[in-house]
Amino acid sequence: MTVRRGPTPAAEREPEPEAPERPRPVVPAKADFGRRPHSLIQSFNYAIEGVIHVLRRERNMRFHFALATVVLVLDVSRSMEARDVKPTRLGAAKRAIRLFLDRAPERLRIGMVVFAGVPQVASPPTIDHEQVSVSLDNLGDYATFGGTAIGDALSMAVDVGR
Repeated sequence: MTVRRGPTPAAEREPEPEAPERPRPVVPAKADFGRRPHSLIQSFNYAIEGVIHVLRRERNMRFHFALATVVLVLDVSRSMEARDVKPTRLGAAKRAIRLFLDRAPERLRIGMVVFAGVPQVASPPTIDHEQVSVSLDNLGDYATFGGTAIGDALSMAVDVGR
């Protein structure tokens, strides 16, 4: 009987179990942030078109427009001057709001809240849609400094709409 001391020759060793493969991290090939603002503006347009579609059906619905109020919320921060949407993000949003104002029923009360660092009421809810349009023309009068306080603006819009 022979007793070996020291390491076993490679031929006699049992094969080691294979380690499971580590999952590879999922890394996108290239982040496409250029489409994000476009899709936000597009989502805003879809929302406006949806409201217009519902409002057009007013003849078939028992809906009291004397009680209905829509408060538009518009970001006027410096980021809205980006030109990734033609002519700018703000220009595209203003165009969508004008389209909404042109197609909204006369009895619908419409107001507008603008925001950058601090939300401000640009136009209280009114059936005078021209007043909202004038407020849209005078956006330069509102503060555009600070961050983007969308939560505060939405809260103010709910309060204004009541």
